[in-house]
Amino acid sequence: MPTESRVVSGSLDEDRVVVVPLAHRVVIAVADGAGGTGSGGPAAQAVCDAVRQTAAALTDEAVDWVSLLRRIDAELAQNLGGQTTAVVLDIQGRTVTGASVGDSEALCASEAEVVDLTRHQHRKPLLGSGEAIVTPIGPVWYSGRIVVVTDGITKYVPYQKMIEIVRTAPLEEAIPSLVEAARLPNGELQDDVAAVLHDADTQS
Repeated sequence: MPTESRVVSGSLDEDRVVVVPLAHRVVIAVADGAGGTGSGGPAAQAVCDAVRQTAAALTDEAVDWVSLLRRIDAELAQNLGGQTTAVVLDIQGRTVTGASVGDSEALCASEAEVVDLTRHQHRKPLLGSGEAIVTPIGPVWYSGRIVVVTDGITKYVPYQKMIEIVRTAPLEEAIPSLVEAARLPNGELQDDVAAVLHDADTQS
């Protein structure tokens, strides 16, 4: 189950990604630290570190990802002071579960349809506020590709163009194409960018 990921840092360096491939599943987390606090990047990194540590110990058991993000929310509020979005996906075969908070997004895109896995999430309060409202994801059966992106993509790449790239670009070219589509004419990015693309239909 091939997965491609990339983080491109702008001036803030506050986006983070982790991908943990396991024998029969892959766990993905994307986090976008909130600007203005000085601790957005460390908060996003704390999410990815906690997800990596949890996923690394897994075999076939289920994980309560909502509870994990709630715990991270409390720990960040008590110890760090930074805030962040988070999307965590646990993909096993054709089924995806997980949890999210904030405005980072996860979509399943097949030829037939696009399913927004994060459509019910609460944009605020963020993790680290101590009051985050974490929304569960799935279980959802999917086909095609799953893309997880921060708002450095969703705010600056038109939705239809993003979906076209996700659906049609070769796996190794899709994320670079998303990043290029988010750039200004002078080549600069308007925000940090983090993206993960997972394809269940391509054999590794």
